[in-house]
Amino acid sequence: MTEDYATCVRGCTRRCTADQCLTTGEHDHEPLRRRATVGLLCKRCDEQLTEAVHDIPDLWAQMPGLYDTGHAEGEKVSHGKVTGSPSLIRLDVMVLNGSSVGGQYEGDGVMPVWPTIGGWIQILAEELGTVAKSDTIAQWCDLLRRMHPTICRQPWVDEYWADMVAIRQALRRTTGAPPPVGRCFGHLANRPCGRLLYPPAPGETEIVCPDEKCGRRYSGAELLKLQIQGEREGVA
Repeated sequence: MTEDYATCVRGCTRRCTADQCLTTGEHDHEPLRRRATVGLLCKRCDEQLTEAVHDIPDLWAQMPGLYDTGHAEGEKVSHGKVTGSPSLIRLDVMVLNGSSVGGQYEGDGVMPVWPTIGGWIQILAEELGTVAKSDTIAQWCDLLRRMHPTICRQPWVDEYWADMVAIRQALRRTTGAPPPVGRCFGHLANRPCGRLLYPPAPGETEIVCPDEKCGRRYSGAELLKLQIQGEREGVA
């Protein structure tokens, strides 16, 4: 690693722990850069990126419909030609699904999920020769998780980080997802699971990890352990 990349490529800084700086609360030197510990990223950026790639498939599965009808869930509603107030259309959902609004994909921090992640998958295929099993958000993110150490060493990882974190934030805002309980501490073949786990559905007493390769179940003492871990890590 060259000296230029000895610190986080995103320019992250950390608090100085020198006695004089801690005592006075002031610094007479330039901000200290965070050390790159995972490829070109610092530990904090690596954790944020890992969380984003883990969360996106779950949040994507909770995406609401394009039309805000105001009808109760489960009520049968037929849609013909859309007329009247354009406020019936969820513009944030439209953009996240990859439809343009006024010729622009991005607006108010909302990024299209399919074109953005698909673009990074294409870059992986062209530069690293890796191909996803199928063109789904879940399979794409599974590939991105497996390629994480390699991706973190690429010179464009700062742009990739910004895109994935922005998509996660937009999906959380759009879905109105309930706060998660914690992250699955099951183990897959070559990595921890780490999927976000949400409260049990009404009438249910256990949580099941949605990852088909994991499927760990939490109930009783295990569920309590999950909740305590989530509180310690500030998952919500």
